[in-house]
Amino acid sequence: MHQKLNGEPVPAEITLVRVKRGDSYIVAGYTRDLRELKAKSAELEREQALLQQIMESSPLCFAILVGGVVRFANPFIRRFLGVEMNTWIKDYFTDPDDAASVREELSATGSVNWRPVTMKTMGGEIKEMLANMFYTEYYGEEGVMVWLVDVTQMRAAEIELRVARDVAEQSARAKSDFLANMSHEIRTPMNAVLGMTHLLLRTELTPKQRDYLEKTEQSAQALLRIIGDILDFSKIEAGKLEMEKTAFSLREVFDGLSRVVDQKLGEKDLRLCTEIADGLPQTLVGDPLRLHQILLNLVSNAIKFTHRGQITVKVRRTEGEKESLRLLFSVRDTGIGMTPEQVAGLFTPFTQADSSTTRKYGGTGLGLAICKNLVGIMGGEIWCESQPGVGTAFYFTAVFEGGAAASQRAPAASPEPCPPSRQAEQRPVRILLAEDNEINQMIAVELLKMEGYPVDVADNGRKALEMLRNTKYDLVLMDIQMPEMDGLTAAAEIRKNPAWGDLPIIAMTAHAMSGDREKSLAAGMNDHVTKPIEAALLYDVIRKWTNK
Repeated sequence: MHQKLNGEPVPAEITLVRVKRGDSYIVAGYTRDLRELKAKSAELEREQALLQQIMESSPLCFAILVGGVVRFANPFIRRFLGVEMNTWIKDYFTDPDDAASVREELSATGSVNWRPVTMKTMGGEIKEMLANMFYTEYYGEEGVMVWLVDVTQMRAAEIELRVARDVAEQSARAKSDFLANMSHEIRTPMNAVLGMTHLLLRTELTPKQRDYLEKTEQSAQALLRIIGDILDFSKIEAGKLEMEKTAFSLREVFDGLSRVVDQKLGEKDLRLCTEIADGLPQTLVGDPLRLHQILLNLVSNAIKFTHRGQITVKVRRTEGEKESLRLLFSVRDTGIGMTPEQVAGLFTPFTQADSSTTRKYGGTGLGLAICKNLVGIMGGEIWCESQPGVGTAFYFTAVFEGGAAASQRAPAASPEPCPPSRQAEQRPVRILLAEDNEINQMIAVELLKMEGYPVDVADNGRKALEMLRNTKYDLVLMDIQMPEMDGLTAAAEIRKNPAWGDLPIIAMTAHAMSGDREKSLAAGMNDHVTKPIEAALLYDVIRKWTNK
């Protein structure tokens, strides 16, 4: 340490050299100011100390290898895997082939990036890790830096999630199978109840008997709607509800809605007013059946809770142009109304405005939840405004294709095969009914005979094929679930024979889950009618495919 004239101490380096000069020696002195060097040295020492602290406290495994031998190991890798200096890194791999593969990848590419490896500790514990490796120089030798990240718990969590997902998928499949089976098993006796009721109502009855039967039919139809709601809700939960894209008339949807609720309106002396705003396209592209389902649910609720006055259904355009447009629908009633608390829980599944044991109005509490999901799938939203004693208004938006898109799609042909042309034989349409249930046989035969259709019965698919070989039929009504040979197999066999290529085959079945109609068409059938059978619908389908 030297001291300047002002008293400031200065770190310095002194070099003295003795130099001979003649017969004597002199000393030459050199002084170098070391303040800058000392500062850099101190900074370097701090960085080294920081790096050492990072290496020692790092929760990652770090090592430097030379020739595959550990030449440096941070404290964590020593604690975690038990790695010792001057040991072979390959000894810590559980699989020697895995170690060789890592070495080959490093040699080929110069690095290893986040490669999964399985390693073992000195105590034999297995660890799942991700490895990063790259070449470096280590004191003049070629070395390899190794970083290892422990993902054992993450892998265990992934396995648990995978198992949980598999269990959930299995549960969903079991639920779907259960619903499909229950739907089929419920619809089969419901077909008998509604079918027999329909037949009885066409006989001579006393006024009291007719009243009893009409109430029986109404109750059976209500039960059928509940089954439909449960199935729709299950499809939505499973993400299997698909929307159609077909051209349709908004006016026809409104007219169909009026026809369906006309009887209920008459029973309560209510009026239904519908209004379509000016300027809307005559043809839209979307799913008219689901739109009808939403409107029917809202209007049915309005009828249920309205004792006098009217129900008004309106639609107008809110936005959109050219390819698509957003429509705003409203359903307003003059009924009993609701409190804000009741409105808040309306769209929650299995929730009712009045859930007390003394409640006056029934329902499953699924209808509005289904509407909310359907509206969401249609790109819109639904909400409610209500006041007790004043009435309720439901609003929902939905996106449809319109304008140019709708006009291009409007004339498109149905994806189903075209019905056969009118025959010159104008004889009655002869029908083959393939049905194994005796009650369903009787109902179908009676319904067909009432319309003048000659009908023969086969109680399984194999017998139906035999009867087709011996008798000429104009149409086949085919049940799906039958002994010996099911309806899908029988339909596929029929289509193998060119002579029956144009024979209309109509699935008439209790299979009503998502995809069942597609299975029928894929097997070669022309149409799909679900049980319980609606007589008018059955007659329409027969006329459609026979022109008689």
